[in-house]
Amino acid sequence: MNRQSWTNQKRFKSGGQEEGGGDCNLCGETENTHHLLFECEEFAEIFWAQLGEILTEVEGKRVELHMFNVIYNVKIKASEGVQEAAFQLVQEGKRTLIKKRFDRCQNRNLQNIIIDERRALAYWSLIVKSKISLMKYSGKEHDTYIRILGKIIDKI
Repeated sequence: MNRQSWTNQKRFKSGGQEEGGGDCNLCGETENTHHLLFECEEFAEIFWAQLGEILTEVEGKRVELHMFNVIYNVKIKASEGVQEAAFQLVQEGKRTLIKKRFDRCQNRNLQNIIIDERRALAYWSLIVKSKISLMKYSGKEHDTYIRILGKIIDKI
């Protein structure tokens, strides 16, 4: 993902950005791939914390997402169904973070949107609904995703 994800730091170093010096437009820290996908306290931290809480409720014991789970695709320690669902959701979550960052860069009006727990849960609900649709279409088991969606809806 490091070579594929365009960040403000890369844009600044390539000479394509005059202002900000490669900083994140949400928190002001240097925006590199790790920051974009996991460290930004204004978006990524909130986003992954919500998924961790939902997975904890579904699993019935503490599930903690670490940087290695998100950035390096290390599977979480959980029951098989939750582990596989979490792995798939992390992949979709990374795509969402990158897309939302791209959207913020393209539309200045989106830069002022506050990312809170409710908005993060709304993003997760869209991701999970998409996975449920795909699993149904593929004729695959999707009960874990339905349980996850139920927990998200309860929190919202």
